[in-house]
Amino acid sequence: KAPPDGYTLLHYTSVLWLMPLFRDAPWDPLRDFAPITLTMRQPSVVVVHPSLPVSSINDLIALARAKPGQINYGDVGSGSLVFLSAELFSSMAGVKLTQVSYKGGPQALTALIAGEIHMTWVVAASAVLQQEKAGKVRLLGVMSAERVSAFPSLPTFREQGFPGLEVDTWYGAFAPAGTPNAVVARIARDLDLELHQPAMRDVLARQ
Repeated sequence: KAPPDGYTLLHYTSVLWLMPLFRDAPWDPLRDFAPITLTMRQPSVVVVHPSLPVSSINDLIALARAKPGQINYGDVGSGSLVFLSAELFSSMAGVKLTQVSYKGGPQALTALIAGEIHMTWVVAASAVLQQEKAGKVRLLGVMSAERVSAFPSLPTFREQGFPGLEVDTWYGAFAPAGTPNAVVARIARDLDLELHQPAMRDVLARQ
């Protein structure tokens, strides 16, 4: 509802597009926003509890096929990115997983560390890397086209035999609908220049 003059912007995730599909959101992403530019992407990583006897995606699939419905995963409800990732994975791998929903992603990760659930999907971030180094979780694969620089030893799903199984969370800048095209283009150009500065890229990569 801000004036469409380029002085009030929104930086948000891909949930902007997903939420109206599953909930009564007070906005329409196509009607109410003027997309400016993509700023970042964070691919999803599959993490499991260390007690699960698997060390790769194919190990996980073999176990899930042997125990249909007995392997569960934590998400934040139907329609969430984790839910969609799990459904895509289950469909392509031909397995049946059981959904366990939590109020938020941190709660699902905490439940995984506590051994309440077997697996979940998280964004590739430094926090989960620290949990892996502490031996609290095990990372099986990253759902991106190429390996992530922060996780150089973690293979992609493509490398493990599942091309096309790619899911990421992206971040983007938006203005209110009706913002003049020239203003949107100017902001996009300025953001693009800043995002390609080496210092900025280093900060984002570390995060």
